This record gives sequence, C-alpha cells and structure tokens, in this order.
Amino acid sequence: MSNLADDSVLYPVLSDDEVATLRRYGALLRTTARQVLCSPSDDSYDMVVVLSGGLEVADDSHGRNLLFAQPGPGQFAGELNLLTGQRPFVTIRVTAAAVYGASEGLEVAVLEAAAPGGQAGSTSRIENYLGFPQGISGAELTTRATIQAQKFGALLASPCRVDRLAVTGKQFSVLLADGTTLSARTVVAATGAVYRRLPLAGWRHLEGAGIYYAATDLEAGSCAGSPVIVLGGGNSAGQAALYLARRCPRVTIVSRNDSFAASMSQYLINRVAANPRIDVAKSTIIQAVDGGEHLESVILRNTATGSTERLGAGGCSASSARCPPAADYLRMSRATTTDSC
Repeated sequence: MSNLADDSVLYPVLSDDEVATLRRYGALLRTTARQVLCSPSDDSYDMVVVLSGGLEVADDSHGRNLLFAQPGPGQFAGELNLLTGQRPFVTIRVTAAAVYGASEGLEVAVLEAAAPGGQAGSTSRIENYLGFPQGISGAELTTRATIQAQKFGALLASPCRVDRLAVTGKQFSVLLADGTTLSARTVVAATGAVYRRLPLAGWRHLEGAGIYYAATDLEAGSCAGSPVIVLGGGNSAGQAALYLARRCPRVTIVSRNDSFAASMSQYLINRVAANPRIDVAKSTIIQAVDGGEHLESVILRNTATGSTERLGAGGCSASSARCPPAADYLRMSRATTTDSC
C-alpha cells in the first residue's frame, strides 16, 4: 500500500481557535525531555495538548517500550479513559524528536469509522476468547490488539470513514471522507455489526440519556441503583446483564425469541439463570419508551399473548445487533458476497 495517511489523519491538528478554547479550561505545563506525564500506575490523567515539541505514547509493560503514537504541536493525547475513569493503559512521556520505526513485510492500514475494536470494544467482559481463561474486558482486549498491530507497523486511523472504493486493473483506490486517497493491492472489508435503533417515539431523544449501546463502567455508573433493561438475546446481552447486575437492583433481559439456545453461549445462559437480580422476558419486544430528559420507563409487549407491561427503568442497554447494509463503496458483485452475516 502506498500514499498512507500521515499522523494528521490519526491525530487531527487542532486549529488556533480550538487551542485557544482549551486554554481557558487548562493550565500551561512546561516539561523536560523524557518527563513522564502519565502511566498505568496513575489513578487518572488529564488530556494533554501539545503546544510545542512532542510526546510519545508507548506500552512499557513487562519492560518493553512499544511506541505507537507521537502527537506533535497542535495535537493531543487522550482516550476513553478520560470519560470512563479507568486507569490509563499506556505511558505518555515528553520527547525531543520523533523516532519512527521501519517495518518489514506488507504495509497495512486499518480504517475504523467509529473506534478501534468495534462492538467488542464496548463489551464489559469477554470470557470465550482464546488465551484469556479468566476473561478480559472488551476495552482491554481492544487496547492490546491495537498496540500489537501497531508494534508490527500497521497504521490505525480512527475515526476514519471510507467514502468510495474504486478498482483499476489489479489496484484499489480507497477515498476517505477527508479527501485522502489510499492505494492498495488488497482490501479486506471487516465492517462488523451495528446496533439496532428502534423506530420508537422518543428513542433518539433518549440516546445517551438512559438508552445506551454499551455496558461499560460509564453506563453502569449512570444506571447504578436503578432497574435497567437489556435488549437482545445474544452474548453481548448476557454479558451486559451480568455486568449491570453488579450495580443495579433489577435487570430485565428483553428478547424477541423464545429461547437463548441459538444465540447465547451456554455458560452465559447458566449464569443469567442463576443470578437472582436478572429477569428474562422472552418472546417480548419494547413497544414504547418514556421519559423527559432521561429514560424513566418502558412498555413491553409479549408477542405470543399480546399482553403489555410497563416497567420502570433508569437505563436500557441496546445489545441487539444487526449486520449493516452494504456500503456504497462495496456494491461491486465481483468483490463481495451476500452471506457475510
């Protein structure tokens, strides 16, 4: 692959006006070369905007120094930990000069429209992934995978949306939303799944205010002490229910199917059944949601009997996923298959 996007695609350079706005909420920090600004031993850390010089972001665990990001002037260092309150996964230190590692073999660019890891990154816990007998959070697994890919020279751009894919002979041209064009001999489209947004009155208004598409520490903290709904019947729904049950007095899984056997791993089915805080509403759909500035209740309808029930709910984790429609840039019969989901 040639004409790879540079660091400004991965870490956009803030405008002077944007930097001026951030100055009003921060403090000027003068640093020295190799000074450590944060590490996994810290409970938390602040967003850092580079005015001059540069930073390096690295994985220093187990005595290694795996460099995978180098924000420069006008760029910033910060990740979802700033919002979730988790410890930082990486070490950020001041550097006097950029050091770029050369890689051998194929040049690889990973273009992610939302965030690295996709659905897995927002999963509270994954226990059936090979090599992690005690389980691992989706966020940690995604972070490790990102670091490992970048260790071998892969370029990860996120968020980065692809607008068009063109084919000339044996060469692909990938046009990004910002106008950048990448050339490649091979394109792997791993579009994953997107969560289903229910066509209900008030649903969009309550997204982020009780209706969520993840079950991480952030969502669990917002719903703590309140009954919650988990929509879906797959592994994501089971994992979300078990995670939320730690902090919520009552969790109700709502599934339109009459059984979890075909959609959820047996170990999750057993744990859900054994948890006294989790109820299961099978053959059931959400008919309506209600709330002002925040979700307050939902109306459930049993599709087998037609009966309805209103449940108070301080949160709804929508874990019902579907495969996205084919993107415009993939609508080429000779380049795609129809049974990818």
